[in-house]
Amino acid sequence: MNSFFQQNGFSIENIEIQLRQINGQIEYNKAKYPLDVEANLFFDWCLKRFDIIIGLVRFNPRFGWSEIQKEMDRLFRLDNGLTGFQLNLDFVDTDKPKRALIERNFLKL
Repeated sequence: MNSFFQQNGFSIENIEIQLRQINGQIEYNKAKYPLDVEANLFFDWCLKRFDIIIGLVRFNPRFGWSEIQKEMDRLFRLDNGLTGFQLNLDFVDTDKPKRALIERNFLKL
């Protein structure tokens, strides 16, 4: 989701600020019309939904490839003679892992 925001000129912080400003306006309306029960129920409903939306904006559903890249960079700094990396991704903790083999040669990049 981060890349979507970046491609479209948004930042997560900016979106969160906008949502917080809307929350502030709703809180203002709640205080301004405390006797309007129906309106306050609607305001509370909106505030709960905005909290969910803010959580979704912050959440990055992509796999943590950047963490793997950071570790690869760190290891290469320790030994710049490395010719590759072996990476095992396990989704289940088992004594007999069943892994597919993906081999790539990145010489042409």
